[in-house]
Amino acid sequence: MITVIITTYKREPGMLKRAIDSVISQTFTDWELIIVDDSPADYAFSDDVRDMVLGLKGNISYVRHERNYGANRARNTGLKLAKGEYIAYLDDDDEFMPEKLEKQLARFTNENIAMVYCGRMMVHDDTGTEETAKSVFIEGSIYDDLMRENFVGSCSFPLVRRKALEDAGGFDEGMKSCQDWDMWLTIAQKHDAAFVPEPLVRYHVHTGEHITGSITRRIQGLEGICRKHPAKSRYIRCKRLSALSEMYRENGEYMKSFMLWLRALPLQPFRLWAHIKGEKR
Repeated sequence: MITVIITTYKREPGMLKRAIDSVISQTFTDWELIIVDDSPADYAFSDDVRDMVLGLKGNISYVRHERNYGANRARNTGLKLAKGEYIAYLDDDDEFMPEKLEKQLARFTNENIAMVYCGRMMVHDDTGTEETAKSVFIEGSIYDDLMRENFVGSCSFPLVRRKALEDAGGFDEGMKSCQDWDMWLTIAQKHDAAFVPEPLVRYHVHTGEHITGSITRRIQGLEGICRKHPAKSRYIRCKRLSALSEMYRENGEYMKSFMLWLRALPLQPFRLWAHIKGEKR
């Protein structure tokens, strides 16, 4: 069995129903769906969301937190209730392609593969345009490459062995962003990964609720990655410090930004100088 976990936060029922329908439409049929509602108690559509979900037929269950705890707590709540050997998370504003679960499950060809990720279709809701995202695909031991960037993507993309998630201790509930990257790095330290290169997720880009829209959360997340997964590579350390410097500058904290840039400079001086010259042009 595959357990699909949808975590939802302040979504109107129609958007959540779109995500649910994409699970119901899977060609792989041995699944259970757990919906964890992490909306605050005063959310206007909470009862509508609950009634919509409870009115659905099939192996679908609904859990509502008594208050908003955050996405990581919601993911961990779903994990604790899961019965499946494999876990597929789905953000409430995304959609699975019909063959996602079937094609990813087929790529678990040996016991050391703990997750299978995939390509994605970027859907720009404001303009109605769609495009296949340019993605990096690496399989086997991906830890060193994953330290550079999160090419696995958000929680909607991989199918993961439940035991690997449990052995990692679940998602770090103290991280405000980069929690997906943190989890994939933790798993990749001990296990291999595989991929399906075709787009199996419709990833919606819109102006609604999303973590990456908050610069303070992005800063906290990347600082957490630096702390939990320290890099030996000068290139990676420079890249992370440079990214943090730019985030702090965007947040108006110019002295902090400058001090981080000074720490990055000795690591890759020519790279940083070329970057500055490019900005001036």
